[in-house]
Amino acid sequence: MKQVIVGGCAVMVAVGIVFGIALAVWLPPAVQYMQYGYADLPSFIERRIATFDGHEVSFLVSKFDSDNARWALMNDPSSPRSVHEWRETSGAQFVINGSYFTETYQPSGFYAIENGSSMVPWPEADASGYTFGVNVNDDGRMHLLYLPQEASATPPEGSTLLSFPTLVVDDVSMIKADSGLHARRTVLAQTDDGTTYGIVSESGEASLYQMAQWLAAQPEHFRIAGNIDGGPSTGLSAPSSPWDIEIHSAAVPNVIVVR
Repeated sequence: MKQVIVGGCAVMVAVGIVFGIALAVWLPPAVQYMQYGYADLPSFIERRIATFDGHEVSFLVSKFDSDNARWALMNDPSSPRSVHEWRETSGAQFVINGSYFTETYQPSGFYAIENGSSMVPWPEADASGYTFGVNVNDDGRMHLLYLPQEASATPPEGSTLLSFPTLVVDDVSMIKADSGLHARRTVLAQTDDGTTYGIVSESGEASLYQMAQWLAAQPEHFRIAGNIDGGPSTGLSAPSSPWDIEIHSAAVPNVIVVR
């Protein structure tokens, strides 16, 4: 009888150990799935948590080296849709929301695809406001612009949009005062070697001042980082297994994609 009890206890201990290991393996992904709608992130995306005034904000930071990523700007004011729907209809592998737009879904800043015309003219050299630029050349390579440093009489070749504000230049915050206005954020940033980062609010909100301070404190040395349209427009869509990565956006008329 004693041997039976001892054997039963041993089995229970073994089952408990196996259950504990299984719980340790499966519980974190299950919690992440319940919180975000997906468990695992692909290798090019990582989650970073920031704390602003005691509140946690989660960002998805997507990294693309200059040799492999092929970018494109897409614009269709007649058919605004969510970033997920943009990925489905375009066949792109990675999609984030694009530039600011008007009530009629037209870009509110300079926006030209493949050297085409823009409803908003290219700014004067000393213009303020839309100082952050996204340029994609004919090879699909992206270059981020800071107009006070790279001002020109005409836009660069390729597809270009202008946005605002510029958040970081040479790893230094360009936002000197906190407006206190908080929102979801979409940011593009680039290092000296051309590596591009798409940074999107996964949960929580931040002011532009908080974003700039946080970006300047990251381990990467950002040559430039700029704000893209945020708030309800902020979104990201990328394939992953077993669940796609989706930060759902409102309907937007233009997006920035990796094909």
